Order: sequence, then C-alpha cells, then structure tokens
Amino acid sequence: MRLYIYAALAALIAALSFGVYHYHDKYSDTAKDLEAAERQQQQAETITGNVIHSIRIFNAITQVNHDEKQRIQQRSENTVVYIREKLSTDECAIRPVPDDVVSRLREHADRIRKGTRRADPR
Repeated sequence: MRLYIYAALAALIAALSFGVYHYHDKYSDTAKDLEAAERQQQQAETITGNVIHSIRIFNAITQVNHDEKQRIQQRSENTVVYIREKLSTDECAIRPVPDDVVSRLREHADRIRKGTRRADPR
C-alpha cells in the first residue's frame, strides 16, 4: 500500500513539475511579447512626436512667410499711394509719353527680364 502512495505522490510531483515548467514557459513568452509590444509602442510614439514637431515647424515657417508677404504687399500699396500723391501735382506726370519712347522702354524691360532668367551661370 505504501508503494501506491509513493507512486501516487511521485506522479503528483511529476504532474506539478510539468505544469510549473509549462506555465513558466508560457509566462516567459508572454513577457517577451509584452516587452516587444512596449518597445514598438515607444517607437511609434517617438515617430509620431517627431512628425508633429516637423509639422509645427513647417506651419510656423509658412505663417512667417505669409505675414512677410502681407507686409511687402502693404508697403507696396503705400508706395504706390505715395507716388500717386506726389505725381498728381507734377505737370510732367500729366503729359503723355511719346509712342517711340514707350516701345523702347518696353524693349528694355523685356531684355532685362530675359537676362535675369539665367542669373546663376552654373
């Protein structure tokens, strides 16, 4: 009878050892998977943070350019108004410009435009 008890006890210990070994392996695998998932999540958060930072920089640059264009436009409009005011009382501004002078000025302006296309001789 003692033999049966020892055999049953040995079988119980063997079964418990197998169960502990089996579940410990599963726990190890699950822990590794969890660590890998956490690393992937951190990498994704870092990438997302970098993208958001880049977009904010791009938006700031775009806003500065937009503001500068508006300032340039406003200065240009102020200059036009100033010139018109100054020329409105000038007698020469009322006289028409001769046709041959107009055509030569246009030709000169066209030559200047064509010459600036290739400003960098590289």
